[in-house]
Amino acid sequence: MLKKGSAGDNVLNWNLTYFVFGGILFFSGLVWVVGFQDGAAKWEDFYVKEIARVVDSAGVAEEAYIDVTPAVAIALKRKVPINDIFKFDNERNIITVKLSPQSGTSFRYFNEIGVLNGGVELSSGSSNTNRLHIQFVEVKDE
Repeated sequence: MLKKGSAGDNVLNWNLTYFVFGGILFFSGLVWVVGFQDGAAKWEDFYVKEIARVVDSAGVAEEAYIDVTPAVAIALKRKVPINDIFKFDNERNIITVKLSPQSGTSFRYFNEIGVLNGGVELSSGSSNTNRLHIQFVEVKDE
């Protein structure tokens, strides 16, 4: 037999479950929105794909300069060291762009070429323009 008070416990459990689930969704959405603050996620995605495109079209003994002024401004504002913004993994052919301390975006390039990160440097044309200097070298098989 059903007791009069037993239905109340079940409603309380369901309400508590919905409240916890709603809180998890709210905080997940908040973390996702904060990732787009200052356009960091957008610029990470843009630069990682643009650099991969440049690497895929490059040949041995070539150099490339890419204007990375917005990315450097966002990274320095979020206290990311300038040497950690752009990382190349030549063994796995992956470029990683990191504009915030807790995240980063990686993308694979397909050209079997060695990439040397020359670092971010000031352009000679303007004192507030930053550019990434990349050198392409032959991959040595071991």
